[in-house]
Amino acid sequence: MAVAVGLWLGSSGFFRRAFEPYIHALASMPKIIFLPIIFLVFGLGIESKIAKSAMSTFFPVTISTIAGFLQIDQTLINVGRSFHLDRAKMIRLIYLPAMLRPLSVGLQLGVAMAIIGVLSAEIAYASVGLGARLIRYSDNFNVSSTYAVMIIIFAVTATVNHLFMRLQKPFLRHERSRQGEAAALTLTAARTPA
Repeated sequence: MAVAVGLWLGSSGFFRRAFEPYIHALASMPKIIFLPIIFLVFGLGIESKIAKSAMSTFFPVTISTIAGFLQIDQTLINVGRSFHLDRAKMIRLIYLPAMLRPLSVGLQLGVAMAIIGVLSAEIAYASVGLGARLIRYSDNFNVSSTYAVMIIIFAVTATVNHLFMRLQKPFLRHERSRQGEAAALTLTAARTPA
């Protein structure tokens, strides 16, 4: 959803100017202040953790998608329009491949923010989960268990980050090869006599 909102705002100058200040303002606010509302709506179960992680992820992904869209070379957009591509094909063939790097950075940041969001929700209100255990053990001065939970959190975070980097590597490799082909074509065109 965040990618779709970012594409919509990136492609519409009017709506971007209207909504971007509010998105940046909400993104800079600590999401923990929304926890009471989230718990009132979704309860104290897994649904509230999902909602909190979705809220934490939404803003960095949306902002990086907007920034990635604004960095697309206008020539690529003009080529797509000259071939009369519809909006779905423009997104699939022009926009997403051209904004792959900022989008992947935003998604990686979003995953980290989701983990932080879930842990903060557990620390604040939950009675189960790693965040709740961390607070319970540290309040009882159970040092070895506190360190054990911290190591588990670190291992989970490092594993998720590693898996995400493995998933994005083929796409970034494809982007580098496309950039190399474009550079070679530009060089060939420059050397060709008029």
